[in-house]
Amino acid sequence: VGQWTSDDVSAVKDHVSWYKETIRPLVNAGDQYMLTEAPPLDGEGDWAAVWYAAKDAHRGVLFAFRLASGQAQRSFALPGLVPEARYRLRTPEGWSTVRGGAELADGLVVTAEAPFRSVLIAIERV
Repeated sequence: VGQWTSDDVSAVKDHVSWYKETIRPLVNAGDQYMLTEAPPLDGEGDWAAVWYAAKDAHRGVLFAFRLASGQAQRSFALPGLVPEARYRLRTPEGWSTVRGGAELADGLVVTAEAPFRSVLIAIERV
């Protein structure tokens, strides 16, 4: 107990690197948008989400958390992007796709298969 496997250590290194390169600059210098009301302290809400967008509209990062009573999918409108631009969406786990800025402003559907799971998506203009 208390021992990390080499896979655990590798995963932590990857996540720390991803945080430093992708998330920290946006949290420190981007515009913050609260996409939901503050969740109740007992965790009984549906979803909690915050979006950070770069001031130049070139990238952003979405943090979404499914709470106790949330459905598996939820749509979040992402402001602060260029409607005509194309953006690459990606997760730390390796999922990736491309969407338009107007589509993201209308709403990005995210999925968390079980309560108390989170979704982290980085978005960058291509």
